[in-house]
Amino acid sequence: MGRTAGKPNDPALQRQIMIEALDAFASIREPGGIITLPHRWSDDDGWKDYAMRPKPRTDGGTADDRVARFDTPQYQSEADRRLAEANSETGECPGCVFLWESEAKHF
Repeated sequence: MGRTAGKPNDPALQRQIMIEALDAFASIREPGGIITLPHRWSDDDGWKDYAMRPKPRTDGGTADDRVARFDTPQYQSEADRRLAEANSETGECPGCVFLWESEAKHF
């Protein structure tokens, strides 16, 4: 949803989520540890109908306004690409694992 700190216009919930996220620094003991917070976006999953799927058009088709998806990594600049690839080669970028997976397809 792109709202990692809670729903928009709900500062009390956003504050609570930030406090719990900061508390995680003291409680997570191993790299990659995850704490699942008890907060839910809504009481049911109805929001997925408009957030995760194309919107219906009046002519029966769909208006797919979601961000385009790519099979290859996308970078904001050539410098970002070079840095990601260099970090991937040295193993210093745990977020660059997708590079290893995409390179494996080419072997």
